[in-house]
Amino acid sequence: MIACDCSNSIQNNVASIKKQCADLPVRVLWNNVGVNTGEAAALEEKLLPDLECIVNTNCLFTISLTSALIPIMKKQVTGEKSKAVIANVSSFLSVLPAANYVPYSASKAFVNQFSSALHCELEDSGILVSIVRPAPVATAMSVIREASLMVPLLDTWACLLYTSR
Repeated sequence: MIACDCSNSIQNNVASIKKQCADLPVRVLWNNVGVNTGEAAALEEKLLPDLECIVNTNCLFTISLTSALIPIMKKQVTGEKSKAVIANVSSFLSVLPAANYVPYSASKAFVNQFSSALHCELEDSGILVSIVRPAPVATAMSVIREASLMVPLLDTWACLLYTSR
């Protein structure tokens, strides 16, 4: 696993990750990147640096990293039995009107469309593209920090996702 701060130096981070992956058997790209700045607020209250951070992190980083790693993944996918997966994490807010979360919601809707189009583009390559759209999860980034019956902790959600496959 390679982790980085996706909100800064997109070009440098993508180049670094691509270099680290060049000789690895990359079978799974899990694009679990997302940022939402500040509390819920109307669009006109959002500052330009916050809007740039949301779009650059949630959209530009995701497509830049994916574009950089597809050639590496294609080299390793040979024969019918060999497959690879690109999983992009979107959000439940990408499919519902999300007042006061417009930039985040729109950026995650971008991830949906990007994933659907990329799935078609890579259909014959042996690389499967999928989208995961979680509802609220109690994390440090989330407005909801306490777990409940309807809002699981991150570890619980990951466990549920893994066991549902």
